[in-house]
Amino acid sequence: MQHTHSQKHASATACVWLLLLGIVLALTGGCGRSEAPPATIAADRLPGVLEAAFAKSDPDTKGLAQQTVEYLKQNHYPLAFNSLQALTARSGLTKVQNQTLASAMLTLNNLLQNAQSQGDTAAAKTLQAHRQSK
Repeated sequence: MQHTHSQKHASATACVWLLLLGIVLALTGGCGRSEAPPATIAADRLPGVLEAAFAKSDPDTKGLAQQTVEYLKQNHYPLAFNSLQALTARSGLTKVQNQTLASAMLTLNNLLQNAQSQGDTAAAKTLQAHRQSK
């Protein structure tokens, strides 16, 4: 059976969403909770939200969050995505920080998909690498 480009793209997009759902559930504890799933954060608000969430963190974590903010401000979404992934791996994050990261990952995934659809090869490579790493 021959798959069209749009079928492959739809399949890849579904795969990315499932992976992000897994990350979100892992970050928020997912099991047996009645909390609503995280919402995306408006792209223009994301830097400020991240700065606020990590303002009182240890210097290394705060520095990583600030680097993520700088990448976002410069629209370097692939670098911001990688930086966010590094933040999610940090130990000792608060519940608010984890929730913020889950929402930020959803927002950034949307930004990467939009960039990919406009021909941004770096965004496409980032999404592909993320799919392959899971």
